[in-house]
Amino acid sequence: MKKLILLLLVFLLLAGSACTNQPTGTPPPTADTGQDLAAFMRQLELPANLTLAFDPDQVSTVPSAAAYSAHKILLDVATAQEVLLRREVVETQDYAEGPWFRTGDSHLAEYLCVYRGVIQGGLTYTWVRDGSWLTTKLSHVICAEPGPDDRSSIGPFQDACRKKAFPPAADLPFMDYADARTALLTKLQAIGFPDLEISETYTLDLETIRAQHGIYRAEARAAGLPEDVWPARTWSEADTCYIFLCRQQIAGLPVFGLSWQGQAASTSAAGDPMPGSEMVAYWTQDGLASLRAYGWYECGEREPEQFLIGPVQALQAVLDDLDDVILSRPTWLASLELCYVSIPDRQDEDFFTLLPAWVIGIGEAWERPDNDERVAGPYIDYTYAVIDAVSGRKLSR
Repeated sequence: MKKLILLLLVFLLLAGSACTNQPTGTPPPTADTGQDLAAFMRQLELPANLTLAFDPDQVSTVPSAAAYSAHKILLDVATAQEVLLRREVVETQDYAEGPWFRTGDSHLAEYLCVYRGVIQGGLTYTWVRDGSWLTTKLSHVICAEPGPDDRSSIGPFQDACRKKAFPPAADLPFMDYADARTALLTKLQAIGFPDLEISETYTLDLETIRAQHGIYRAEARAAGLPEDVWPARTWSEADTCYIFLCRQQIAGLPVFGLSWQGQAASTSAAGDPMPGSEMVAYWTQDGLASLRAYGWYECGEREPEQFLIGPVQALQAVLDDLDDVILSRPTWLASLELCYVSIPDRQDEDFFTLLPAWVIGIGEAWERPDNDERVAGPYIDYTYAVIDAVSGRKLSR
């Protein structure tokens, strides 16, 4: 009788726990959610040519997360027109990428393309004053793309176009940084973009713009590049702006924005690249001057929540993988971040799975790709190791 009562109590306890809203997975036997990352890094014995170059105090984690089915978001065309276009439409086209619009005249014009065709998941919008495309001018001043700053150190350009030359959140005369940030977020929400975070910001003031363009021209001239590569430019307050780099967020975790190489078999010379996701916005004295976004998702079915491995186990998986490689050039682990990564469906290219994963950025310094003595310094390359945060399995090559 006592055994029967005990069995009934065990059954009731199990049934009660099954009805709670707890993660359904179980932590892996070596789960390290309580292990201190900084302490782990201090006691590591690293192989030759490998260093750790990220701050463990900046690495955050969560105990559990869910995977999602997803497809690229299709923004409403009429809403995008209403929110973004400030002048009367004078031309429309149906391109393979989606519907395209032009407004205004030769003095002030706007261009909008909403991605609903061969490209999906965003749009491009540009405000053009007197035929001058701000993003083209500023490309000689800053590499306004997500990713490490030193990856622009290629060929003759070692110090030009560095993002770090510009402060992240200083105020410009035409509008305070905080007000520009609020105005941008309000506009993005009105367009229909899902939850996001501003991951990087840069304040392009006139003095620093001129200084950086001087560096660009000097490096191009020293390398013997033709003058049309480094033209003289007249800069004014109309060129000053805030640049915002944004990432989609799902349940508090960012979607990883850069492409990476998956493990699936592929005959492509490019390997098996996983899709990227990006948003870059320029805010000037005219308001929103440029918005480029692609690869954003609308989530579908949410799978049961699972316990996640911690950063120590993810880092150890990458170190174990590098143990089998002879590192002949300087290599460093530049970043460690818990994100959602996008895995395309092999049967239907319009659908994806968004998985929680640890993403580790790996930098390598290569020798110059040629023997030109005018090209100084190494060529910096970055790849990304991606570790499934549930199983601990490596998803990348």
